[in-house]
Amino acid sequence: MINYNLVGFAGSDSSWIGYGAMLMYIVIFVCFMLGNWLSSKLMKPTYPGWGRILYGALLLLCTNIVFSLVFFQMPLLATIFTVVAWYFEVKFLCGYSWGKAIAGWLLPIAVAAIVVLVLWLIWPSWIVSVLGFKLI
Repeated sequence: MINYNLVGFAGSDSSWIGYGAMLMYIVIFVCFMLGNWLSSKLMKPTYPGWGRILYGALLLLCTNIVFSLVFFQMPLLATIFTVVAWYFEVKFLCGYSWGKAIAGWLLPIAVAAIVVLVLWLIWPSWIVSVLGFKLI
């Protein structure tokens, strides 16, 4: 679960964390967009087009931010709500069938998870600080 703590914008001494966090959220948005694009190329959605790819990526990111902020004390609950919401967003945004929506739902998540994992392997302390990873 990503905890969207933009502490750097509140005027603290660690303002670089806030700017790094915003950079990571842009990277995650691009990953969601790439995942949606791959999904649309592989599965031929009912409603194709760049608008749905870009809007879908923004919708996935905003859903994650909202549930992260609403359930900031309970990251497991926020993760469950986010994942379920992402499934229905992908299903109805692209017009996939129920079974086809699972692949369309997993692809953007997988792309973002792989990029975050690679960045974590390169510079773990920075990723943990800007994303505010919190297990429990």
